[in-house]
Amino acid sequence: MTGAKYSPGRMDESANRVRDQRRLEREKREANRPTGTEIAQVTRRLDEQQERIMRTTPVFSTVSGSSPGASLGGGWTRLVSVHAARDTSHGKRNAVLLISVTAAKTGDGMPLLKCLAGGAAAGTFPGVTANGDDFGGSSSTMVDRDVDVVLYGRSTVSGASPVGSVSMTVTVISLA
Repeated sequence: MTGAKYSPGRMDESANRVRDQRRLEREKREANRPTGTEIAQVTRRLDEQQERIMRTTPVFSTVSGSSPGASLGGGWTRLVSVHAARDTSHGKRNAVLLISVTAAKTGDGMPLLKCLAGGAAAGTFPGVTANGDDFGGSSSTMVDRDVDVVLYGRSTVSGASPVGSVSMTVTVISLA
């Protein structure tokens, strides 16, 4: 006796081909089916890739403040203060602060504005000579913690130097 298993239609070649084709397709699907370990590895690699992308993608935020101005004397007068907070998600530790300042001169004198970020110098903005002109500018600095960004003003001449509206915008670009 041979080891062949009885199946109806063994004599029909076309039925045999269809049956063999289906069996081969089943075996192929089973052989190519991922195992639980392979699925876990792919999922882990995708999660790691997404985390790398999130860690290296900069996050932008903006804070701003303004002041109606002041009559600046020889000492430094606090005009505007904002708190610049980094986005610390996904391992971000550092940030670049882009600081933009605008002010209007409203009288005689020569004003000077200076900006401090966390107590460190972050830019100076000399005033203009003509009454009513706008002045200011932009600067940038790198920080590794959340900081207060403070804009101060003072007169650079013996008399008062009045300034009108003063505004400061700080764009925080959080980096890995």
